[in-house]
Amino acid sequence: MEADCLPKDLGSTLIGLARRNRQSTALWSRGAQLSYEELFERASGIAQALVENGGVGPGKRVAILSDRTLTAYVSIVATLLAGATYVPLNPRFPIQRNRQILQESGAFALLCDERHRALIGEVVEGLPSLELVGFPEGGIAEGVTLKQLGAEALSPRPLDLSA
Repeated sequence: MEADCLPKDLGSTLIGLARRNRQSTALWSRGAQLSYEELFERASGIAQALVENGGVGPGKRVAILSDRTLTAYVSIVATLLAGATYVPLNPRFPIQRNRQILQESGAFALLCDERHRALIGEVVEGLPSLELVGFPEGGIAEGVTLKQLGAEALSPRPLDLSA
């Protein structure tokens, strides 16, 4: 395949897919589902907040601490839309292992689901590269001194899917 035929980035490819399949199911997890339009509304809100409030963009890494839920997948798409790279963290790993992954990856930001918010203080402790923590489902983490983005900053925003 010719290099000029390949899409520029995964985010652009996903937007193209969403434009063609707006009302089709994009994600299904644990009995909940999102259409492409719903997925991209949620993801674009997070992506915009990461870029505007957090300085996330190309060359930055965003870690995601979540089970395999809609929140995790929306966060992955948001990270890609922001032009960043995502670093998956495994909630079943010991805290020290996730901290090591964060440190070695040089992650700039961390998105976390509601279920694991209580772990954040321990996971991010002493990590100089990490500057931002976001909670797409809402709230903030107690005892975390990093800049935090709650549900209002990360709320869904319409994404123009017209071709």
